[in-house]
Amino acid sequence: MTDDNLFQIYSAGNSREASLVVKLLADGGIEARVASDSLEGVIGEVPFFLSICPVWIHEADRERAQAVMREFQSAGEGGESLPDIFCYECGAVLAEHLAECPHCGSPLDWS
Repeated sequence: MTDDNLFQIYSAGNSREASLVVKLLADGGIEARVASDSLEGVIGEVPFFLSICPVWIHEADRERAQAVMREFQSAGEGGESLPDIFCYECGAVLAEHLAECPHCGSPLDWS
């Protein structure tokens, strides 16, 4: 993804939430990236607003991405409930806290 014509579609509170949003967008055929997921570890050392995880898309995908985000946000507002536990690498819903995702094999850190 190049930096030309990018649009910030979402500001996640942490990299796990941002990864879920990127996966939801990818499932909708929309390329997305997290711009600052490496800053999460410095919370407390830098102002909070610098440690958020913005999710960026191509401007051309803005309308489709906004539709995906409306659905995602309405799920958290009394619509279909969001999963409590999910793999932050692939987005798979998990029945319990596991050390490794059974779907993609990624190690999971619940601390």
